[in-house]
Amino acid sequence: MKRIFLSLFVFTSLTAFAQDAEVQSGTPSLMEVINGKKASVYLQKYEGGNLTFQPRGSSKGMTVPADKIKSLRFSMSKEEFDACRENNIITSEQIAVIFENTELGKAEKLEQIFVKILENIAEYSYQGDYAGFVSAIEPFMLERGEYMAIDNNLADFYVMLMESYRKLDNLPLAKKCIATLLQSSNDDRVEKAKVSKALVAIAENDIATADTIRGELSSEAAALFLQASVERANSNYKQAMQIVTTIIADHANDREWMPQSELLAAYLYLDMTGTNSVISTNSVINTSRQVKNIYAGSDAGGDARKLWASLGGEAIEEAENIAKAERAAAEKKAKEEREAAREAARKARKAEQEAAKAAKKAAAAAASTNLTTTTETESE
Repeated sequence: MKRIFLSLFVFTSLTAFAQDAEVQSGTPSLMEVINGKKASVYLQKYEGGNLTFQPRGSSKGMTVPADKIKSLRFSMSKEEFDACRENNIITSEQIAVIFENTELGKAEKLEQIFVKILENIAEYSYQGDYAGFVSAIEPFMLERGEYMAIDNNLADFYVMLMESYRKLDNLPLAKKCIATLLQSSNDDRVEKAKVSKALVAIAENDIATADTIRGELSSEAAALFLQASVERANSNYKQAMQIVTTIIADHANDREWMPQSELLAAYLYLDMTGTNSVISTNSVINTSRQVKNIYAGSDAGGDARKLWASLGGEAIEEAENIAKAERAAAEKKAKEEREAAREAARKARKAEQEAAKAAKKAAAAAASTNLTTTTETESE
């Protein structure tokens, strides 16, 4: 009954928000400008570096340069919430946990639900399920996608969407995301868009474009990663591996490109198994297993897990675990047998010592008896 009440409370709360949103057309958002002031607005369009919006409660459109906007904050509609519930992206139990927190107000609880939904969607990507991620996040981007050049609370998910499209070989939609993010006010997202554009170019065998972009990157690790990717595309696997080795040696603390580079090493090992090389699938399995374990909770970790599993990694690990358990059982049995043998030897020594003491005591008693008898005889 408590869970039903919480669900009804969420429903009525979101319904109230939805009714407010129906007053105006456009995409609702909380806009913060450079001077720190915030306002509820309805976004109309983003075009030519300018944002057009209507203030809440006004039908008058305003257009300002996007660089005057510090950030946008999107919320969740009732329809989006219903879809997430229906598709089990968020569970009743997760909602209940949030609403049982008495320290949060209603609006804060709704915000936490939205955050949890986004966390759950991100998990698809971290597991390497890019089709699942696209299916879950696309509805949130239908009206909001054109505003992703402005910093906002969904921008990183748009980056993930771009990468998902590319990994699913949906290059036209990947290019659409890239074009939007190249206009971003966030340098890191622009860099990622450039790398993605170069990787798309490599996939289309446009090596010249990839090389040009490589020279524009501010990250040396990213530039080296692209260089290695170009070498791989040209079937120069050893040269690519040498570049990856350089990344690993010189950029060990780069949290963005180290996982991708180590994953690329696994794929390069796989490439080299088909050549006159001493590289075996064991190298691929061991490397991919290492990447999946170290970088669990990331797309690199998810991709590594899929590669590892495709090569029979799960069966190998299960066999290793069985062998490990058998060794542990054998060692335990051997230890118990050694301890039993030591205990038996201890008891035997103790028995011998007690027997010797008893014999000595008996001998002493016998000697004492003889002495008494002799004394009594002499006295007579």
